[in-house]
Amino acid sequence: MKELSYEIVNLTMEEHQKAFYKLMNAYMLDPMGSSTPFEQELYHKVLDDLEHQDNYLGVLVRHEGEFIGLANCFYAYSTFRGGRLLNIHDFIVLPEARGFGAGRYLMKSIKAIARKGNCCKITLEVREDNTVAKSLYLSEEFDELEPKYQFWQCIL
Repeated sequence: MKELSYEIVNLTMEEHQKAFYKLMNAYMLDPMGSSTPFEQELYHKVLDDLEHQDNYLGVLVRHEGEFIGLANCFYAYSTFRGGRLLNIHDFIVLPEARGFGAGRYLMKSIKAIARKGNCCKITLEVREDNTVAKSLYLSEEFDELEPKYQFWQCIL
């Protein structure tokens, strides 16, 4: 595996802001995303909103001075397990950085942070047709829920 390191996102740092934009834009443009760019107006709103979210945890992966991966996570509470949980909301590795363990490194980093923070579990959602991501998640001890759950939304 190439040498990788991770950093906790600090959205007051310009370097992290630029990395956040670059990685979120790549994610949104990806066929597994929305296939639309991360508009500047939305980017600035998201940055401002996340700075005021006390449950936000961002994790960046760096390789040879460049940020190549990002996970946007949020702490919540599991009433069924009686403890804090960490939800991975976005999980991004740049297309040109895939295939040498950056995604696995990012996932292992998140798991270590969650354990250190006494989380009882990590949750995430994944598109049914995202076979590459599902393969990574299965290899990192994630399982589908039984019974199967569906992800629903109500746009307001």
